[in-house]
Amino acid sequence: MDFLSSILAGIVANIVSSLFKPYDLIIDKLNDLFTQKEIKDKEAGEDSTTIHKIQNKLSNAKNEPLVIIGSIYVDLGIDPIGTKKLGKEEWTGIHPIRFTLAGSAIYVGQYLYKQYKQKSYLISAIGKLNNNVVIINEGKKLLKEEEWIIDTDSIIPIPAKDTATTASLVQQENKYATMFTHTGALTSLTWELIEKPLKKTIGKNGIIYLSGFLKTGLYQNLDDKLRTLSKDHVICIDHGRLMPKIGDNNNSLVALKNAFVQKSVDIYICTFNEILNYHNHTNKRNFRKPIIKNRYRTLKNIARKRKLAPITIVRGIGVPKYIEAYVIICKEVYPINISQKEAIKTTATLPKSIFNAVFLQTLINNQEEGDIKTRVERAAQEALQRCHEAIEIPIRGEPKDKVRTEDDLEGSNDNKKQLLQQLLSEVFPEEDDDEKVEKAINILLDIEHSK
Repeated sequence: MDFLSSILAGIVANIVSSLFKPYDLIIDKLNDLFTQKEIKDKEAGEDSTTIHKIQNKLSNAKNEPLVIIGSIYVDLGIDPIGTKKLGKEEWTGIHPIRFTLAGSAIYVGQYLYKQYKQKSYLISAIGKLNNNVVIINEGKKLLKEEEWIIDTDSIIPIPAKDTATTASLVQQENKYATMFTHTGALTSLTWELIEKPLKKTIGKNGIIYLSGFLKTGLYQNLDDKLRTLSKDHVICIDHGRLMPKIGDNNNSLVALKNAFVQKSVDIYICTFNEILNYHNHTNKRNFRKPIIKNRYRTLKNIARKRKLAPITIVRGIGVPKYIEAYVIICKEVYPINISQKEAIKTTATLPKSIFNAVFLQTLINNQEEGDIKTRVERAAQEALQRCHEAIEIPIRGEPKDKVRTEDDLEGSNDNKKQLLQQLLSEVFPEEDDDEKVEKAINILLDIEHSK
């Protein structure tokens, strides 16, 4: 009897379990949905608080001088270079070698003064009493000529180090430049080194613009320092071009990610390639470089990770008829364009720095009514407009009629792919990507067979 009872009890238990199992699944699903909603509500609340704090800091930063921290270089411009391969030979007929100051920190300060008569602080490092006295002295001389720098004492001489130097080999007709960089004193540029000049220059409020820090020692304790500074100051970062070997930037990119996660950075300005390389290097999932029309989707996926600054600006991609910039606010992505204009075609540092200068200037000083999205979009549109107006400015002393374009500067396979994608879209506007490629190949084969 006991045996039969146990069998019957088992059968009843199975029947009851099978009857209520769907309800258990429904309850689990509802719990998951409620949990996801709680997470989204919490994130939305945090985002709202963060944006509100940034708005307050921007309001307090009005009329305050910009504090620029970052890399500066003495640039040796050598042109025209008549070969694409360096060999054991001598070339004559180059122009006199030009010595100029370079780096986004310099260009942003120069443009703000030229366009708005706004002086700024500059905190950086130069060489002192090393073997290369000519470069060191030339750098000091050029810095003294910069009227926009409020106090040159904030540019710290580093004993036994050279001033950072770039040698720019500019090809004939200014098609592109190959750059060789000696980082010199910049590797000694750390938060500990600049502690005194930083306390001297920053007021109670303002904007701190951190530029080109990948080649410096500022990545050390980056999150801790920026978390303290960001309590009252707007922190804006443009780390600059990533070096060819991504491993060279490893510590800096990890430090940047930590600063983003801890919300120690308010504004991040970059190019599409820079944000893609940053994401792929600091996350497990890698995104392949997409074709132009899919970049919005890629940026949406990156933004959902919530490992960017609350306000992130992705600058122009350099292909006509395509979106020129994207504004990312928290995890929402907004395309930005200006009417009847072609995309910015130059990858040179100067136009990029003009964008940064105008964006910050507009965001701070034109605080009209409207939410943060509207203000950021307006600032980005104004920056794009000024870039187009300034695109004919000679770069690094080049003649005005010899301004380099993106294609001229790089001539890379990526640029060729972009142009080919654009051409295919114009020739085969209705087909999808695979059909476009297939039709193009068939046409080429027909041409080849007809020869």
